[in-house]
Amino acid sequence: MTQSKDQIVLVRNMHWGTTVGGAFQRSYVYEKGVSDKSKRIFRMDLRLELEATELDYSNSDIDHSTHIKNISRLQKWSEKHEDILNNGRLNFGISQKLLNLHLKGVWCLGFIKYPPPHFPVDRIIQERLRIKPIVPWTKIENDKAYNEIISKAKIIAEKYNVGLAELELRVYNNTLKIEK
Repeated sequence: MTQSKDQIVLVRNMHWGTTVGGAFQRSYVYEKGVSDKSKRIFRMDLRLELEATELDYSNSDIDHSTHIKNISRLQKWSEKHEDILNNGRLNFGISQKLLNLHLKGVWCLGFIKYPPPHFPVDRIIQERLRIKPIVPWTKIENDKAYNEIISKAKIIAEKYNVGLAELELRVYNNTLKIEK
């Protein structure tokens, strides 16, 4: 089925809303008193940045280390909005959630060919994968805790003979239950 330009715009707008909503929930991204206009400008700029990064994932299968660099690059990019962001930038946990949610969505919608190398790390997926200890994703400051979660998830994915993105998708949709 071929989609019209208007259909694609609508789907991308809907996807963008769920990406930002999912990544910013309970994360206290903004400094107190930031205007709605400043938030809107930041989110528009952020969307352009994520959509530009998406191109890297469109043409090749991105490996773990490149993906980590892309999360760190997004985090560094956010510093240009330091005047409105808590601590002057997005932390690593929020950056990974943004990039991973975005990639998961555009992969599921068929806009990128290859599955994302990782998945959005949050409490729900850690609980469903039975990863302990649960690390609050909004508090992840660097790649160390994130990499530990991804390493544990890789072991589980190998057990079920699926990639990380497929594992998360099936667990999130409750089509795969992880054994104790």
